[in-house]
Formats: sequence, C-alpha cells, structure tokens
Amino acid sequence: MKIAELIFILLLAAAAIAIYYRSLLTMRAARWQQLTQEELMGSCESIGFIGCSIITHDIFTIKEIEPLLSSAYQRYELIVLLNGLQHRSELLQIIKHYHLTRVNHTLPHDNTSGVNSLYRSTCRTYRRLVVMDCSKTDIFSAINTAINFASYDYIIPLQPHTALLPHAIERIATTLSDSAHRDIELIYNDTLAPCCVFQRDGVISHEGITPDIIQRIPKKAILRSDTALTYRTDRQDFHLPTLFFCASILLLGIGVAYFISIPAALAYGLTWGLATIASIHVLRQWSAPDCSVRTILYQIRNLTIFFRQIKFNIS
Repeated sequence: MKIAELIFILLLAAAAIAIYYRSLLTMRAARWQQLTQEELMGSCESIGFIGCSIITHDIFTIKEIEPLLSSAYQRYELIVLLNGLQHRSELLQIIKHYHLTRVNHTLPHDNTSGVNSLYRSTCRTYRRLVVMDCSKTDIFSAINTAINFASYDYIIPLQPHTALLPHAIERIATTLSDSAHRDIELIYNDTLAPCCVFQRDGVISHEGITPDIIQRIPKKAILRSDTALTYRTDRQDFHLPTLFFCASILLLGIGVAYFISIPAALAYGLTWGLATIASIHVLRQWSAPDCSVRTILYQIRNLTIFFRQIKFNIS
C-alpha cells in the first residue's frame, strides 16, 4: 500500500503542477490583453488590415444577433445562416428590423446551390450584417457555401449559443499580424468556450470545413492560443445534473483514494479544490459575462483533462 500511496500522491502532485501551469498561461494572456487594450482600440484599423468573417447558424432572434454586431473592429462581418422555409416569420422580422434588401448571390463558380436569397442592410449602422437564406440541411455544407460570400481572409464558425468576448476580433488581428504567424491556418482556443479561427485559403485548399478538418491541417500551421475569444450564453442556469455528475466523480475519486490511504484522499480533495479555485480565478481574469456553475465546471474540465485532442464541433 505504501508504494500505491506514493505513486497516487505523485500523480496528483504532477496534476496540480500542470493545473497551476495551465492557469498561469491563461492568466498571463489575460493580463497582457488588459495592458494592451487601449493600444488595440487606438490602432484597430492598422493591425495588418486583417479582417474576420463570423459565420453562425441556428439563431433566429434579434436578441441573439445584436451582441454579435457589437464589435468596434472595422474589418469584421457577421453572416447569419437561416432556413427561410422553416423560419419564415423570424426571417421577415430580421429583414424588417435591420432594413435588409435582397442582393445578387450568383458567383462565377457553382458553389451557391441551396442558397435561396442573400440579404444586406441598406442602413450603414448594420453594414456588417449578411443574412443568407439557405435550405441546406447539412450545416457543414451550408457553412462552406457561406465562405464563398465572406469578405475577409479569416473565418470564425460560431457554435449556437456562443458570443464573442469584448475586443476578441482585435485579439485575433493582433495575433495574426505577427510575422511569425503568417502561415497559421488555424487558431484554436477553448478557455471559456471552443473557438476556431480558420484561414480562408487554407479551408479552400482542404476542400472545405468538415468535422475532421483539424486533423487535415499540418500541426505547424495550428496555433493553440491561451487568449479567450468566446463564451457560452446558455449556461446561466444552475444545472443540477452536471453538478451531480461532477460531484459523483469527486466522491468516487475520494472513495478510491481513501481505500489507498487517508493522505491520498486528502491530496485528491486538495487537487480538486485547486482546480476549482484556479477555474474561478481564470474566469474573473477574463471578466467572463457567464460565470455560472456549468461554466466553472467546463473550466475545471479544461484544466484537468491533459493531452486532449483538438476537435472541431459546430453543432
């Protein structure tokens, strides 16, 4: 038992060091962003002339669209995918509110099948908004079609119920303007919520966005960033099943550790406590609008799952 106890405690110590190190990297990124915030706001237009096109789907209300149009960055647009046949009333409401008008959506190449209409606003205030009435049921196919209408060189497919943190686009532009990152095809971050920033030409060369696109991008062309970019908007409520599941894992782990020895059980509990405190501190550093129980649990998962593979999921 003494050997098992020693090995168990050493593993927990290694996990605690890894949690501390990962938290330190994330908090250093947050502090760096805070220090450079004023400089970013004063030089947004000159950061390498880098532009980003946000592509989102399954949002049907003005309340969901409005926060995504709040960025002060100039070279930025929002493309909303909407099936007008299934959500006709919502589409008409969006058209009326944002003063949208139908525009030509033909392209020299045949990549517009399934696109019923394309809308842009006649109001300068909403010039960044593009609404695409698309009848394609496969979301990846719809996103790849939307990429053909994107105005900028970098694409950010947003998951449903996901919003950008303030100045997220400026952070992306600052990273990409670095000459060392010119060949980057993907920026990935999952601090508060998973976010992928794809280089448009890279996506085209890999024959579009698919569930396994990250595996097809060379590792040297992937930049894993510690800078938070997005957060979830559907985790505000107290989620009892998620909390119950994590509590069960915690108690089960303590039970197994207690079977080894009391010090092992204490060490296991302390490691979980460290992960919880680190998660809350990271969320506060980023001033996360959503600091619910589910978000804290998601952050604990990020800090405690080591050697995890980067995955792309848009559903």
